[in-house]
Amino acid sequence: MTTVCACARIPTLADFRAPASTQRLIDTMSTINIELNGSPVQLAAGTVVSDLIHSLGLANTRLAVEINTQIIPSSQHDRHRLQQDDKIEVVTAIGGG
Repeated sequence: MTTVCACARIPTLADFRAPASTQRLIDTMSTINIELNGSPVQLAAGTVVSDLIHSLGLANTRLAVEINTQIIPSSQHDRHRLQQDDKIEVVTAIGGG
C-alpha cells in the first residue's frame, strides 16, 4: 500500500527568483569593471579601496592609490567605494638612495 502525503510543497529559492529581464539587471549590478594599473579587472560591487589592497596582498605595504587622477588618502581607504569604470593606479614605495 502506498501512502500519499497531502502536504504542501515547500518553496525553494528558485521560486523567488526574479524574472529573467530583472535578473540580468541584478547580475550586472553585482559586479563592476575597473582598470587597475592599465589592465581590466572585474570586482564585486561595493568594493572599497582597502578591500582591493588586501586582495592584491599589499595590506601592510607602503603604497599610494590614485583613482581617476586623484590620490586617495590612506585615511579614506576603508570608506572610498570603487565605481564602474574607475581608472586605478596602485604604486608601492621602493627604498633607495
